[in-house]
Order: sequence, then structure tokens, then C-alpha cells
Amino acid sequence: MIILLGCEESQAVCKEFRKLGHEAYSCDELPCSGGHPEWHIQYDVLQIIKRTEFLTQDNVLHIIKGWDMAIFFPPCTHLAVSGAKHFEQKRKDGRQQQGIDFFMALQNTDIPMTATENPVGIMSTIYRKPDQIIQPYEFGEEASKKTCLWLKNLPLLFPTQIVQPQITTLKTGAKFSTWDYKISMNHKERAKLRSKTFPGIAQAMASQWSNPNNFNMKQEVKKDYVRVIPQMTFKPGTISLISEENHKYYPKGSIVLQVSRDTVYAMHHPLVCEVKKIKSKGVEKYVAKVVLQGEFTE
Repeated sequence: MIILLGCEESQAVCKEFRKLGHEAYSCDELPCSGGHPEWHIQYDVLQIIKRTEFLTQDNVLHIIKGWDMAIFFPPCTHLAVSGAKHFEQKRKDGRQQQGIDFFMALQNTDIPMTATENPVGIMSTIYRKPDQIIQPYEFGEEASKKTCLWLKNLPLLFPTQIVQPQITTLKTGAKFSTWDYKISMNHKERAKLRSKTFPGIAQAMASQWSNPNNFNMKQEVKKDYVRVIPQMTFKPGTISLISEENHKYYPKGSIVLQVSRDTVYAMHHPLVCEVKKIKSKGVEKYVAKVVLQGEFTE
């Protein structure tokens, strides 16, 4: 596929698609910081969307038949609720409207498959609610940062490894994501650092959105078998099934198991499990008992 990564100078997602053999290009008005100028278009993304000819940062001409997919990371400075205290002034001077117009221009492209990423902000109200809200800690990153995805002809991302986010507690008792707290100390680079895509999310976007098998998934849960993430090991024992409202991000045929307080996996055949419904303190829940002898690794 020929893929455009709009507003991505870091090339985090671009490089993951390239690893899988796709012709992916990052695009931003800034030069790339990802180390591959031969894959970077330093130009206005709204213009590049319409073009089939362009120069990459290394001054090489490329001719394509058109874009198959685009993932956009528009600036959130004037849209995210984290900057709500400045909204009134930004509405008066037009900066917020500029941000809205840019976001909507990306949404309204003719590219067959698109995803637009932004933190929680006003577009959920002005445009529509996102198709999905993800967290870095659902993709093996020990950080917390709600990220909204607006999707066109792309499936929801399902978590690859859920871990416990690191939390920093100040003397005042206030708690912050450790990742966000450390970045906040770097005032000059804070916005740029916060905008970079986490490696775990970048890998999930590339692997799941370039796999046609994922496009036909009905994202629902069946309880007749279980689904295991590759290269994970499980010991026999009793494991609690997570509440059903958390299943929506897992593929068809999944049963989502709580392995420990902080670790969650989605599991599949050939792991042998007994799953039964029990009532504990008046609350119904499912419990899966692993009946394999010894350890299991797919």
C-alpha cells in the first residue's frame, strides 16, 4: 500500500509501515527527526493529499498512483481540553477556528482509508465522538494519555499488551502520569514531545491496519474459546475474566483474561481452558481455569 502519515515529523508510524514493506511517507512542514529524509515530504499535507507527484526531503521525485491510506496527527494546541483556559482568547483571535478547519479538511479527503488522531478535545463535540479512545498502556507503554481516533474504513485497534502506567505522586498528594510529569519539566520541547506517537501504538497501527484479515472482524466476544497473544506464557491456575464492557477492543473470538492485578492478555486456541460463570458477592462474573499441565507458549 501507499500510505501517507500526515503531520508526522517523528516518522514513528512511517517507519513501522516501512518495516512491513509498504511505501509509506511522513509529511510535515518541519524537517523529519526520524532519520529518513528519503521517506519524508516537507510540505503542506493538504497539498500533498491531492498530488501524485512530490519531492521527498532528500530532493528525489516520486510518482504514485494515489494514496491508499492516510493517518493524520493534526496539531492539538488549539483543540485539546488540556488548554481550555486559553480557549476564549483563541476563539477571539481565530486560532481555534483555524485548528478546526484544518482538522475537518483532513477528515474530508477522498483517500479510501483514513485515521485521524488527537487527544481529548473539542472535536468530539464540534464534529462527532471518536470511534475509539486508546491509551499507551494498552500497547505495552507505561504511560497514560487518552488518545482519540476517528476512523474511515479502518478497524478499531485492539490492545497488544496492557500494563500498569507509572504514576508520580507529589508531596501535595497530586498524582500525574510519570511520562507526562517528566515531559512537563521540559517547557521548550513539551508540545513536540507530547505529539510523538508511542512505539507500541505505532507498531499496532502498522501491523493491524495493514492486515486485511482484521478488516473483516466483528469486534465482539464469543465465550466458546479463548485467544492468546503470541509468545506469552501462562501457568495453570484460575484466572478471572474481565468485565464485558472492556471487550470492545479485542478481535472476534477473544476472551480477555486478567492474569494478575496489573496484567491483561487476550487469549486463543490451542490453550485449553474451562470457562464458567460464577456469582461472587451478588455479582456475576466468568472464571477461566487453565487445565494445561505445565506452562504453555504459542
